Amino acid sequence: MTPPPPLGSRLRRTASRLKEALAPRRAARSYVLPPLTLVAAMAALIAGLSLPIMHVRWLGIFDHKISLLGGIAALYDDGEVVLAAILFAFSVAFPLAKIALLLAFWAARRAGRRPAAWLPALLQAIARWSMLDVFVLALAIFAIKAQPLADAQSAGAILPFVAAILLTSYGARLVERAGA
Repeated sequence: MTPPPPLGSRLRRTASRLKEALAPRRAARSYVLPPLTLVAAMAALIAGLSLPIMHVRWLGIFDHKISLLGGIAALYDDGEVVLAAILFAFSVAFPLAKIALLLAFWAARRAGRRPAAWLPALLQAIARWSMLDVFVLALAIFAIKAQPLADAQSAGAILPFVAAILLTSYGARLVERAGA
């Protein structure tokens, strides 16, 4: 009778079989999860942009809930075109562009094509500015709270907005892993 193989070789063989068995599931997950995550990020971003993000009260009389898109439109209507354009760029255009570029990057890799050389650089450039809108919101709430007889609080859109940021980051990581 021959002795059983050493434990290390049995473990390696078992791990190899397990890896082979899970490979189709891992491939299916890498095929579906990145775009699903990015589409969920886009839905959360749209909800975060359209739901009230700030609740403002002045003198106990004026009580108004402001969405990010509504705030940008109000700034534009009041003649603050530059500020409205900056907020639109950093709160709407850059996040939507980042998600769209990530989807394009993922689709190119899945199709076996090499993405354009400028695409990763553009994604990194946009990613650097993706938290600026949260900073602007914090400044706006601080500015309103600094006024006597005024109060501001963050409203319900904060949750989908934060979810959009987290899902976009996770989606970017999945796209990066899927191409590696």
